[in-house]
Amino acid sequence: MGAGIDAFAGRNDAFDEAIDDFTERNNDFANRNNAFDERNDAFAECNNGFAERNNGFVERNKGFAERNNDFTERNDGFAQRNSDFAESNDDFAERNDDFTERNDGFAQRNSDFAERNDDFAESNDDFAERNDGFAERNDGFAERNDGFAERNDGFAERNDGFAERNDDFAEVNDDFTEGNDA
Repeated sequence: MGAGIDAFAGRNDAFDEAIDDFTERNNDFANRNNAFDERNDAFAECNNGFAERNNGFVERNKGFAERNNDFTERNDGFAQRNSDFAESNDDFAERNDDFTERNDGFAQRNSDFAERNDDFAESNDDFAERNDGFAERNDGFAERNDGFAERNDGFAERNDGFAERNDDFAEVNDDFTEGNDA
């Protein structure tokens, strides 16, 4: 179980690194767009200046107009790339949400297992107490058995005494029998 969670955690770390990489790339493109915006502003200022000097520089203005069109196309390309990166970021955000939900599910399962482990621990404590009770009762029975064994030994000794007395009485009876016969 722990191995599965560690695997998902590793995949989340990998996705976090990928998101960080895309974030850095987006920041780089944003910086580049800002730079192009500043350059476009500079070209706009130049165009204003050339417009004032337009009488002598009509041909040069056409060249700058073509260059502006090129930059517009490049800006459109960067805008499209930014849009593509935005879609990719949205996809990663959705995947992160999915992983977050899965992680929440695993967290809930871990919490459930922790509760079950607590329940088993309590049950084990109860069984340990019961086992201690049975051990005490077994010790009591062992002591009683020892007492019965001692009493049995006492009865055996008494029986041996009675057997000896019976033998003595038998000898006396034999003597009386012999005396009577005589």
